[in-house]
Formats: sequence, C-alpha cells, structure tokens
Amino acid sequence: MAPMRFATWVGAVSGALVFVGVGAVPAAVWGGFVGVLVGRALLGRPIGQGATDRLAVGAGVACGVLLTLLVFTAAGAWLGRRVSTLRHAHG
Repeated sequence: MAPMRFATWVGAVSGALVFVGVGAVPAAVWGGFVGVLVGRALLGRPIGQGATDRLAVGAGVACGVLLTLLVFTAAGAWLGRRVSTLRHAHG
C-alpha cells in the first residue's frame, strides 16, 4: 500500500476513534434535539410517546451521529494525508 494511502487510512481510523471518545454523546444529544424540533414541525403538535414521534427523534439521533462521524473521519483522513504529504515533501 502506498505511504500516502496508508496515512489516509490511519487518519480516518484515528478520526473515528476520536469521535467515539469525544463526539458520540454530544452528537446523539444534539441529534435528538433536532429530531424533537423537526418532529414537532412536521406533526404540528408537541412530541408525545407515539411511534411516529419516536421515529422522528430516532431519525434525528441517527442523522446527528452519522453526520458527525463523517466529519470526524473525513477530517482525520485529510489530516493524515496532509501530514504524510508534508513529511515526504521535506525529506
């Protein structure tokens, strides 16, 4: 495997691990909050305990977690690739 490609994978995995340690819980909380707001806007009433209400909140949590994981992983991959590029450029 090429050194830059390896560095990109290492960066992506590192970003995912940082997400697990730092970003998973806040992403779930904010995703749930967005799910409540979107569910209230779509349903036209406060969020209750029905299946549709729970689906809206669950979808918000899932979107929040997945999008934040994507950001952490992409940033880690970019950083790994950048460090590898700089290291190979300067010897």
